[in-house]
Amino acid sequence: MSDGARPTLTVNWMFPDQLWLNGDRGNLMALDRLGGQLGFDVVLNRIDDVSTAVPADLAVFGSGDLEVLASLAADGEALRAFLASSRRIVVFGTSIALFARTTARVSHPGFAGLGLLPGDAVERPTDRHVYGDDLLVQYAPGSAHPDAAGVYVKTLSVTLDAGVTPFGRVLFGLDNTAKLNNQGDDGARHGSLIWTNLLGPAFVRNPWLARSMVEDVLGPLPGELDGEWELELASLDATRRFVAGKR
Repeated sequence: MSDGARPTLTVNWMFPDQLWLNGDRGNLMALDRLGGQLGFDVVLNRIDDVSTAVPADLAVFGSGDLEVLASLAADGEALRAFLASSRRIVVFGTSIALFARTTARVSHPGFAGLGLLPGDAVERPTDRHVYGDDLLVQYAPGSAHPDAAGVYVKTLSVTLDAGVTPFGRVLFGLDNTAKLNNQGDDGARHGSLIWTNLLGPAFVRNPWLARSMVEDVLGPLPGELDGEWELELASLDATRRFVAGKR
């Protein structure tokens, strides 16, 4: 955050040419738009080389292919050291494999992750499964905007250690383990790490979710934006009605 009257959000966009599977590039555009609405500047750093630390408020990892994640995990010590200067690490979808203890694969060697999340991932077989659907998550109960909507692409089953705080509660869709439908936990919050299975991109569809993560590092920001979010709020209501008919 800057010392002047106008705050600055520094964002490290991690491996943008490798972690881009599900439109997560839009999340960075959504943060920039939010800065214009709420009066903070956004400094966006594209990070492809982690040999030198770049301090940031948010380090954002879009969802990535497991082969790519395995190659990034092979240089785990350098990446772990790089991330030590990030206040929050935001991870979407499959890229949690990079942060888990281990990821077991179906027809490829498994790999060890950074171990920043106490849990293990298992690749799901390619047959007999529904991989994608709508996802509705309650992540902030009691707040003005408690829910976030998106989609999931569930190529992993993730089992967290007991006591790890989930990101939110699944209202519609599959949970982390891919065993519970329309119930259970989505994602995790552990230390500086925030992980969710919400894709869409999540910050584009749910700017209130983006705001909550920004305010987590910058502090409360003045401004009521429900009028600016008319389209996104209408989309959330439409999603609620749509998934209610799919149960």
